[in-house]
Amino acid sequence: YGRGYKNLKHNHTRMASSASGDRPVHVFDMQGWVTKEGGSVKNWKKRWFVLDADKLWYFKSPDDVHGEAYPRSRGCIPLADCSVGEETYKKKKNAFYLDTKERKYHFSCETPEDRDAWMEAFRKASEIAPQENLVDAKVVIVGPSFAGKSSLLRRWTTGDYTELYTESTEPSSSHQLFPLEGGLHCMMDIWDVPGSQPPGPLPPNIASGSHAVVLLFDLTNFAS
Repeated sequence: YGRGYKNLKHNHTRMASSASGDRPVHVFDMQGWVTKEGGSVKNWKKRWFVLDADKLWYFKSPDDVHGEAYPRSRGCIPLADCSVGEETYKKKKNAFYLDTKERKYHFSCETPEDRDAWMEAFRKASEIAPQENLVDAKVVIVGPSFAGKSSLLRRWTTGDYTELYTESTEPSSSHQLFPLEGGLHCMMDIWDVPGSQPPGPLPPNIASGSHAVVLLFDLTNFAS
């Protein structure tokens, strides 16, 4: 849903660091421009929203999306047990609400398609909660170039597949929610390490906290 809309992006890759490029790439579930009503001051401001698992962050500009815990964010909305729906509110076009444990938020989008895409994304994010039913797991995929690591990850997380090859140059990550027995869910943080990385131990920020490593190679290529 929402693919191609000018105001939002799905599975969009952005550096989760400063411009130095020394940090991995992070893949968000969804991001884009949305107009939001303020809390204490009831004015409307256009913000850049980022949906990351079950948390909704918002920023003044896309350029502010970097650093640990996003220090330049204007706020974070936990989506646990939230409800969402369309509304007619203060003559705002394509308006919808997000009702959380803390308060009720009001939003407006440029198009009905954008509104519907955000509403569906919020509903899916709310299914991740409550946190006591959520298990975290970190998996790292390693292997030589041309082995298909990025294609496997893309197929696993989005269902898409392409035969076009683009060599990865930076480590990247993506989230995928898997159902488990007993009403539990596993939020898997999956890392793709480029085959162009120098041989040796994994970078500490990638190896730290990992639960499993998947070694991928090409059966038709003995050198791999």
